[in-house]
Amino acid sequence: MTKLDDAIHGALTEEDKEFLAQFEKEPTSVEQMFGVFRGPFAWIYVAFLTAAVVLAPIGLFSIWKFLTVSEMRPLFYWGAAAGAILLVLSVVRIVFFMQLNTNRLLRELKRLELQVARLAAKD
Repeated sequence: MTKLDDAIHGALTEEDKEFLAQFEKEPTSVEQMFGVFRGPFAWIYVAFLTAAVVLAPIGLFSIWKFLTVSEMRPLFYWGAAAGAILLVLSVVRIVFFMQLNTNRLLRELKRLELQVARLAAKD
C-alpha cells in the first residue's frame, strides 16, 4: 500500500472500512462479462454478440470453402468473405474488451469518489 492508502484507511471509521471492503474485491471474469450487458448501451452489446454468434459459423464455412475450392475466382470470393468476417469478429472482440476496461475504471473511480466524499464529510 502507498502512504495515501494508509492515510485514507487511517481516517475511516470501522463502519466505513466495512462498507468499502465490499468494493475491494474484484468481480470475477464472468461477472465482468455480464456487466457489459447492463446499462444504457446494453442493446448494442447484445447486437454485437448476436452478430458474432451468427457470423462465426459462416466464417468457418468460408474458410473451409477457401481451403477446398480448386478454381481461382471462387478462391478470391471465399477468401474475401472469410477475411471480412474475421475483421468484423475482431472489431466485436475489441469493442467488448474495451467496455470491460471502461467498466473496471468506472468502478474504481466510484470507489475513490466515495472515499473522498466520506473524508470530506468528516471535516
